[in-house]
Amino acid sequence: MNDIAKDVQVAALKVGEACDFVCDKLGLKEHHNELVTGRIFVTGATGVLGYRVAQRLLNSGHPSTRIGYRHPEDLGEFAAQLSSKGAEVVHFDWKDKNTYADALDGVKIVFCVTPYIEDWAQSFPGFLHACEKAGVEYFVKVSFYHARNENDIFQKVNFVRLHAACDALLARSSI
Repeated sequence: MNDIAKDVQVAALKVGEACDFVCDKLGLKEHHNELVTGRIFVTGATGVLGYRVAQRLLNSGHPSTRIGYRHPEDLGEFAAQLSSKGAEVVHFDWKDKNTYADALDGVKIVFCVTPYIEDWAQSFPGFLHACEKAGVEYFVKVSFYHARNENDIFQKVNFVRLHAACDALLARSSI
């Protein structure tokens, strides 16, 4: 393990100890994981990054991990694996605003992997509004579209500008 990884591990332990101490003093010890993090909704949980984030949450024993899946009635291999580890699989489709409210019900944190669909930037404001309405407190937005591929369609349609617009919306939100 390199020095940075060791430093991060030590810091994480110190934060965990501090949370345990405060929760113990407040009489909340048995519920502290849920109070500190709450339910986490992971978009893109069948992709490279989202799957690994959801898997880590479940492997660490996080009590409330929810993943959005476009076709929950027909679980793919990754969604089925996450479900078998305790993830709640719900219907979520970037192109269907009617799926947002149920997916976000009771969610405190959204880990948003921007999707590989052409009009995601048009869907993002509606999703962000649904997050605000649902009371989401924290929002992590990540993307690693084919950034190295200059010929990718998303690079040609001003990929960076679309992300900047969505990031500006997020910065102005109540989250």
